[in-house]
Amino acid sequence: MDTNELILRPTKYGGVFTIAVSSLFVYMGIGMIGQLPLMGWLTTVFFGLCLLVAVVQLWPGATSLKLTTEGFVVTSLFRSNFTRWQDVASFRPAHVGLRKMVVFDYVESHKKFAFGKRLAKGLAGNQAALPDTYGMTPKALAQLLNEWKDRAKEAASHG
Repeated sequence: MDTNELILRPTKYGGVFTIAVSSLFVYMGIGMIGQLPLMGWLTTVFFGLCLLVAVVQLWPGATSLKLTTEGFVVTSLFRSNFTRWQDVASFRPAHVGLRKMVVFDYVESHKKFAFGKRLAKGLAGNQAALPDTYGMTPKALAQLLNEWKDRAKEAASHG
């Protein structure tokens, strides 16, 4: 096992649930088109897009969290974003709306995403959040991320 890299993937249950619920609402939206055309079409199109996104997210390689000695890579809908460990103050579990997630703030010296960070901090109380918990509890995932961050800091101070 490579101790310099760890790839976490989300569980399939959330995607399958989203597919089931979205399919139900698409079916109901189509049924409403005769009596309430605008509401029927809006429901059908919105939940049709939710259905499409949920199906794509289940595709292998579409979604993951990759931990490396330099940082972490969040991949969602095949788009990846790399963040260096040294750019993150710390990770912690928190409620964002009704969901419990892993959130984090960037260190003061991190200058990217200035507007987005201010907006997120004002709306949710933190600058960033991971989109999934990858089959772990938020507390366990935050602990794992902090361990990788601490390990990278130790390696940098010894190297």
